[in-house]
Amino acid sequence: MVGDVTIENATAQTEICGAVVISDNVGLGLAHVAQFTPAWAKKVSTIFQEVYPSMPKRIHVVNMPGIMEASYNMVKGFMKDKMRDRLVVHPKGDLSRLHEDVGKEVLPEEYGGTNGTLEEHAGIQPFLNLFFLW
Repeated sequence: MVGDVTIENATAQTEICGAVVISDNVGLGLAHVAQFTPAWAKKVSTIFQEVYPSMPKRIHVVNMPGIMEASYNMVKGFMKDKMRDRLVVHPKGDLSRLHEDVGKEVLPEEYGGTNGTLEEHAGIQPFLNLFFLW
């Protein structure tokens, strides 16, 4: 969904510089792992690498449960080296690389930033709803 919105609102700056993706995996569990198949992993990696017109500059994965590590490793197996180098899985409690890449001034407090809370930024959902009929 985020990728689709990014494409719809792409600017020259986004296409040239790329975007930073933060994937918060809090709450993922065994039911989610069961949905990660090799075919799904191949499709996801192909979409990110071949279909979307702009590549993510970096993908930060935070709050990943240990049970999801095998699933992420499966997806990484289908990635090209360049894309694999852009994927950063943060150990629990260590967001230092995220702070370096993005800056605390743009991150919400839940990610160690100083830019308000996620709740305060929840107003983006009506914007996203303009693009999708769920």
